Amino acid sequence: MINSHESLGIAQIVFYVPIVPTAIWLMKRNGRIRPRLAWWPLIPFSLMRLAGGPVLIAFEQNPSIGLYVAAIILLNVGVVPLIIATLGYVRIVSNPRANKIGTILRLCIFVAIGLLAAGGGVSSSGTPSAMNTSRTLTLIGYIVFAVVHVVLISIMLFFWRKKHTLLPSSQVVLRGSLLASPFLIIRTIFGLLEVALQNSASSPFNPILGNAVTFGLMALLPEYAVVLTYIYTGFSISPDRGVPAAEEVQTATQLADKSSV
Repeated sequence: MINSHESLGIAQIVFYVPIVPTAIWLMKRNGRIRPRLAWWPLIPFSLMRLAGGPVLIAFEQNPSIGLYVAAIILLNVGVVPLIIATLGYVRIVSNPRANKIGTILRLCIFVAIGLLAAGGGVSSSGTPSAMNTSRTLTLIGYIVFAVVHVVLISIMLFFWRKKHTLLPSSQVVLRGSLLASPFLIIRTIFGLLEVALQNSASSPFNPILGNAVTFGLMALLPEYAVVLTYIYTGFSISPDRGVPAAEEVQTATQLADKSSV
């Protein structure tokens, strides 16, 4: 009989099978102009979630330390592309100064990726010291992840107050990223609780050994909501985001100003 975690693995496969080609199509459609950071991260994210389903099912049917580590790494590192996509959304609507901040945030994201991956890898030895090291690395990674997300939300709220100065496509992108933010916050909280309570045998926040309902409602479901929101937002704007038209208007205005001098 299929248990609850196996059901979640099957749900991941069913959901992400159509998401993968859709994400690729979105990248092909919207990736003609920069920044492309909002679109391409959805591809590795959906691929890792699609791979996570069979790994979770395999672990439930034949538990092993290798499958456990693989499932944890896919889960923890796999969520990072969503925050990268959020950074890409901010770059679409932001000014050059915010883009400089974005470069710093991108470096922080890479640090978080390294910490989360290292945390999952170290845990493969299974010794108490290795598990403590794994917990520390993963917790720091999620904290960096959370700080980056807070900064991104702050930037988005700043531009929301000035949305009347943005292109219509930028307003749509900003609205989509703000709508997705609460779900990404829930997902980050789950990651922090997962690591903070890692040493507790009865923790419901262990995605592999804990409560499947908690895992589904606080991790997988929020991710579904975020990726669907981002994909819907991406297809809601024109592929060129109206940038050429805006540049033509700006050029015409500059020429008119010069001719009047």
